[in-house]
Amino acid sequence: MKKVLFIISYINKSNNLEWFFEELSKVSNIQTNIILLGKKGTPFEQKLRVLNVKVKVYLQSSRIDFFINLVRVFIFQIFWRPNVVHTHLREATLIGIFTSWLLHIKKRIYTRHTANYNHLYHPKSMVFDKIINLMSTKIIAISINVANILKVEGVQQSKIALIHHGFKKSEFENISNERINSIKNKYCINSNLVIGVISRYIHLKGYQYIIPALSKIKLKYPSVQFVFANASGPYKKEIEKLIHQYDIENNLIEIPFEEDVIALFKTFDLFIHTPINEEIEAFGQIYVESQLLGIPSIVTLSGVAPEFLKSGYNTFVVPFKNSKAIYEAIEELLENHQLKEEIVKNGHENISKKFSIEEMVNNHVKLYLND
Repeated sequence: MKKVLFIISYINKSNNLEWFFEELSKVSNIQTNIILLGKKGTPFEQKLRVLNVKVKVYLQSSRIDFFINLVRVFIFQIFWRPNVVHTHLREATLIGIFTSWLLHIKKRIYTRHTANYNHLYHPKSMVFDKIINLMSTKIIAISINVANILKVEGVQQSKIALIHHGFKKSEFENISNERINSIKNKYCINSNLVIGVISRYIHLKGYQYIIPALSKIKLKYPSVQFVFANASGPYKKEIEKLIHQYDIENNLIEIPFEEDVIALFKTFDLFIHTPINEEIEAFGQIYVESQLLGIPSIVTLSGVAPEFLKSGYNTFVVPFKNSKAIYEAIEELLENHQLKEEIVKNGHENISKKFSIEEMVNNHVKLYLND
């Protein structure tokens, strides 16, 4: 029996991790404990408790909390004596990898959820990234892109494990009209044409190129509705200025958080995801989700996208930082119904054998059990 301690920070809701722990709970020779850093009572915590896994929540909202929790996690490991410590996201990784290194835990694993974000936006933080890379015994890269970034940071190939995110594909089938209509009523989504974006308000997601394209679409389709979901983040003020500048306020629905993101997707006629360069996304789960749900997408190829998306086959690829190309792609998909139907059909067929939650869990279990 291997004892695996998971430490995860600042997760409000994560379908992927919920599916992961649901599947992992079926593995008989692994005993788990989960420490969540952040708020109590989140949908993520509630789901984990329904799964009947052992969960502790340590409140964390300040620098003082960080150091208090560092001590708490250290003490917890002394008493529980895990064989493996596996961390997700920055605060959890800083605390978990450092404390498990101090205690000489044999397996110290973290999942890398960022690619070159710190390279571009927070270069000073790369010092901590490199220290954590050294202290870890294994780093899970969630895409080839992340694996390549780790190599740039000096991580040896032998320390990198490429494990893609997995999806519980039954969750994307037979979405009831009741769920979809509930979302439509909740947010007053009632147009015959709905174009959606699901990305936080941060610079790297490319809203600054999407919004000008949408303003042109509005001129041709005055009743169109635009949905910006996960609409919060450090770039919010700049995006609000663009929304006003390009006069799309009256057509725009902003959704800071929606738990049933799968049903929300099904309200879209088109989906747009255009990160600003090929390396900035670590994975990009919404690339996969839009394919599983049959929503035609307009994308730039970042994160995991180059591994399975092909323009004109299962998506419509546009160049980076190009509003004109985004506008033209929307027009093409709205006017060329045959292309739109082929993209949807090919996308669903292409994705059906990829990114399974079972394979994701099996690959993690191999890391935990192999000596």
